[in-house]
Amino acid sequence: MGDSGAMTKRIATIGLLTTFLLGAAVAEAARKQPAQSPVAQQALSPKVGLSLRAAQEMMQKQDWDGAYAKLEEAQAITDKTPFDNFQIAEMLGYVELKRQKYPEASAAFERSIAFGLLPPAEATNRLKLVTQLALQLQDYSKAILFASRAIAATPDGEPELYGLLGQAQYLSRDYKAAAVTTGQAVAKARQAGKPLVESWLQMQLSSYGQLKDEAGVFDSLKQLAVAFPKKAYLQDLFNQWQLIKGDDRNLLNLCRLMFELNLLQNADDYLKFAQVAVDMGLPGEAIKVLERGTADKKFTDEVEQERARRQMAAAKLAVVTDRNTLAAMEQSTAAKTGEDEAQLGIALASYGQYQKAAEALQRGIAAGGIKRPDQAQLLLGQALLKLGRPAEAQAAFAAVPESAPLGAVAQLWRAYTAQPSPLGT
Repeated sequence: MGDSGAMTKRIATIGLLTTFLLGAAVAEAARKQPAQSPVAQQALSPKVGLSLRAAQEMMQKQDWDGAYAKLEEAQAITDKTPFDNFQIAEMLGYVELKRQKYPEASAAFERSIAFGLLPPAEATNRLKLVTQLALQLQDYSKAILFASRAIAATPDGEPELYGLLGQAQYLSRDYKAAAVTTGQAVAKARQAGKPLVESWLQMQLSSYGQLKDEAGVFDSLKQLAVAFPKKAYLQDLFNQWQLIKGDDRNLLNLCRLMFELNLLQNADDYLKFAQVAVDMGLPGEAIKVLERGTADKKFTDEVEQERARRQMAAAKLAVVTDRNTLAAMEQSTAAKTGEDEAQLGIALASYGQYQKAAEALQRGIAAGGIKRPDQAQLLLGQALLKLGRPAEAQAAFAAVPESAPLGAVAQLWRAYTAQPSPLGT
């Protein structure tokens, strides 16, 4: 069911994306890299100082070849101090970046790091820059080495450093390590309240795909679909979720989201949705789904049409009993528990009676004692959306804890129904 081949092709192209991003990262580093580093004040040797001042003048004029010539003069001076050599290396690294001579720039920055004169934060920045240059030069072992050094030198571990290490591991085809490291990048970013980087999750997804780790693929897809709402991610997740044996409430509510966004693609999607609805005791919802599938001409061959007819007949038969039960629930004068109200709300929503459904669900949630509060909150959000109350709907979705059985699907509803809609391709 679904197009798993399309997801496989998308996973296979992620390495191309990461390679493309490296050039931009190095260019940005060249733009930001200072000409001199903020180290403790030390005196330059007089001759070296003259050459470096001349080099700086050339750099201010963006005469990078002229600056390089002056730095060569400085290198040729004898009896230089370690501080002289450090400053030469720093400036040379920057100039070589501007000249797009990346191997030479990397070598210069490696020398400046080795002197041990940089403050911790600046040392980390240089280690990061050498890592980026190594990635650009496809020297993945060096990239892994310097990214690891940068992480070890940073007490809290910047998420971006883990992202670079994961990138190097991924491009060196160490998919097991890459999956772990990119997961650490994501976790570190969340802990620090920093935005996630889409390519981290893409590499994690691709790594698990290469490892044929279905659970890892599924978890990565969930994170991608929530953090970066796109049709492709949601469709891939929907296809993958149908392969997972678990709580049908998750699949039912994911089907509802796909239906709401008009993303159900084929006959099997509609027939599966309808069957799950019937199995969950919601024949009225099954009829609505089958009617949409018929109207949209999803059932094209005789087999599909016959399956749809049979499901429709069974759902209509079940509706007779279901409506009688619903009427009795509404008319009952007995005091209702929170669970009674929640079940009433679920039944009313299945027949499109969203105002009554929302009221019943709100009463049930307020009363407490509901067996599945996550289900009640999630369905309340869906009913409120139908009533044109998006802010209240978002609050209902947000009230479902991430750790709850329906936590992930509630996050998806929240992400894909935000106003204005963020849904991309």
